[in-house]
Amino acid sequence: MRRIIALAYFTSIGILAACSSGSSDFVQDTEDDLVSVIQQLSFMVDPSVDRDLPSQDDPVVQLGKLLFFSQGLSGDGETDEFDTACASCHHPAFAGSDELSLPYGVGAEDPKLVGPGREFTGIQDSPVIGRNSISVMNVGLWDHALNHDGSVESLNPTMLSNGTNGGISTPDSGYQTADDNAGDNLVMAQTRLALTNTHMMRNHLEEGEDTEVVLSHLIERLKGNNDELEINQWLEQFRTAFDNPDGSADELITEANLITALAEYQRSMVFVFSPWRDYLLGDLDAISTDAKRGATLVLTSVDQGGLGCVSCHSGDFFTDEQYHTLAIPQIGPGMGDDNGESSTDDFGRFRVTGDEADRYAFRTPTLLNVVRTGPWGHNGAYTTLESIITHHLYPRGSVEAYDTSQVNPEISAIDFEEKTELALAVLETQVSNAETPLEVIVTGEFEILLVIEFLKTLTDYRLIKIEESTRHIDCVAPLIPDSGDENPDALRLNAEDSNGISLLGNFNGCSD
Repeated sequence: MRRIIALAYFTSIGILAACSSGSSDFVQDTEDDLVSVIQQLSFMVDPSVDRDLPSQDDPVVQLGKLLFFSQGLSGDGETDEFDTACASCHHPAFAGSDELSLPYGVGAEDPKLVGPGREFTGIQDSPVIGRNSISVMNVGLWDHALNHDGSVESLNPTMLSNGTNGGISTPDSGYQTADDNAGDNLVMAQTRLALTNTHMMRNHLEEGEDTEVVLSHLIERLKGNNDELEINQWLEQFRTAFDNPDGSADELITEANLITALAEYQRSMVFVFSPWRDYLLGDLDAISTDAKRGATLVLTSVDQGGLGCVSCHSGDFFTDEQYHTLAIPQIGPGMGDDNGESSTDDFGRFRVTGDEADRYAFRTPTLLNVVRTGPWGHNGAYTTLESIITHHLYPRGSVEAYDTSQVNPEISAIDFEEKTELALAVLETQVSNAETPLEVIVTGEFEILLVIEFLKTLTDYRLIKIEESTRHIDCVAPLIPDSGDENPDALRLNAEDSNGISLLGNFNGCSD
């Protein structure tokens, strides 16, 4: 019904705008162009509608919040190695990520420092994780797969399901094979793998053992059976969350409950309330004329005079959830793929499927909140929206002009030209054979700036209000434990940014 209402409104939008005082022909033409495009694309307005998503007030979500910020889920059991929480790389104050090209998980020099400035201690300066941290905000809106290469994938992708139908494959089970331990949705499956990744959270815990052994160790830790936590009040939190005040640790502190709590917390992060949404619902002044011009460029095909972004960034979630080769400059450690000249390449989706057509292909990211989720590219190679947009329009020129100084100098860029040339060769062959929706387009800087104005309108109001200079986080504070919340193991990540500003979630309201 929501889509019908929106489309019915836009049928008459031109008449309403024309009657408003002071409307110029140019402004009216801009409005009319965008309305025409919107009618053709049939937006549903809100991609979270009709989904089974938890409330942030749900007790299980509240438990998940405490777990997400606990460093007690990291390390090998030695007190000084409890140095990383899920929030270390996916903090709400950084729009569910960390604003780094490549993340620093375990072993950071200052564990409480999150975002720019976080680095390793000692002689190991370079990041060892080869891909950019994807925002966990709106993670419950993905239906096909998670991760840059889709390695956690629904075997029966269904709209509005978040992977709940037909099984989920993971790196543990292999491509197109259901992982019996994946859990009920894509987020649960991914959460299990993140907790047990050596560089993200695990460190040396149960070195050489598989996912189930590591998770069993963590469960015993939370139960208090291995005395690794000097302070342990987790049982009371699990009792509250699962409404079982007399339940035992064996009954309540289980792998399923741990993963459910963490996943539901992440799935509760729905950030879709943007100026663009308000515009679709009828507020003509919600976005500027320049943003409307940018929207028309993004949402119009190349043969109709647009930039064709909609070929991949489609629907209300602004992604086709498919995989495309872009030939982003291959900086950093990669994923250990050997291309014959270097073992620091990243073959992308090919790593999952083994299909040559997928070599160097990566999943289309959503454009919702994209202004706040940089750096951009599977490895964060581009640090400005202008540069990542330009790359889409003219990949080879962008690679040839790529300036490595834009990323942290600790990130290796050795031989990036040679590695990226291999991806460019794949992309250019696909373009020549019309095997990709990507087209090389000559356009001006002004058009790119218009696109950016539109992209800004896709940002949830709560993220718009986070001022970068002060890291004012009142609008996302409900997602962050505050000083009054329980701290069951006294290992909460009380994060700070590089300016020493606390990122605690003391909520003072989210006013205009």
